[in-house]
Amino acid sequence: MKHPVHKVAALAAALLAAGCAMTSGIVAIGPDTYVLSEMRAPVRGGGAEAQRAVLDEAAGFCQQQGRAMAMLDLRPDGDPRGYYWPTAFDATFQCRPIGTIASSAAHP
Repeated sequence: MKHPVHKVAALAAALLAAGCAMTSGIVAIGPDTYVLSEMRAPVRGGGAEAQRAVLDEAAGFCQQQGRAMAMLDLRPDGDPRGYYWPTAFDATFQCRPIGTIASSAAHP
C-alpha cells in the first residue's frame, strides 16, 4: 500500500497538469460570428498547441451546425516578453453555409 503522501503528490501532479490549459469557450459576438481563446502552458505544447486547439474547436463547432468555418482573425496572445511567447491564440470566426467560403473570402 502506498503512503498517503504519495497519493497526495500524485493528485497534485495531475491537477497541475490539467490546469496548464485554459479556454474561453466559444462566445457569440454577432450573427454567425464567434470568438474563442485557447491558452496552453509550454509543457502542454505552448502556442503551437493553442493554435491547433483554436482551429480544431472552431471548425468542429461549425461542422456541428452543418456549416463551414471562415477565420476572420487569428492572432497570438500571451506575454510577448515571456520566453515561451506565444502561449495563447485568439480567434474570431464565422460559421457560413458550406460552399460560400471561397467566394466570400474574395469579397468580405
